[in-house]
Amino acid sequence: MNYKKLPLLASAIALTLIALPHNANAKTPSTSTQQLAQAQPPSIKLSAKQQQDIEKIRTKVRTQVKNVMTKQQIQQIEAAMKAGQNPRDAFANVKFTQQQQQSLRQIMISSQKEMEGVLTAEQKKQLQEYRRSQQPK
Repeated sequence: MNYKKLPLLASAIALTLIALPHNANAKTPSTSTQQLAQAQPPSIKLSAKQQQDIEKIRTKVRTQVKNVMTKQQIQQIEAAMKAGQNPRDAFANVKFTQQQQQSLRQIMISSQKEMEGVLTAEQKKQLQEYRRSQQPK
């Protein structure tokens, strides 16, 4: 496991958890699509089909993450976010067991691969360039 990528995984998990309090059966996908647009690098334009595919992956990830967490952990994150705390910070303040940490890493790694599989070769190249630009120098 490349531990330099752990902050990226934590960010991905935090972004996934942003939608925890939302109803999964909401009829308007605009909120999810808006979150997706905010989470992706601005230079990568996704087709409607790609957005749908990624939203399906994210929905699956939210379910998987919730299944790893205890009710108390979920409530802790929801309460922190309702109090105005940044989702990333709210997630970072939760104490996870080593087993939970490993499970969350595996979920994020597999979902990242799945999401990258939705991208075209050009989009993957743009994503790599974006990631390089975000690395500390």
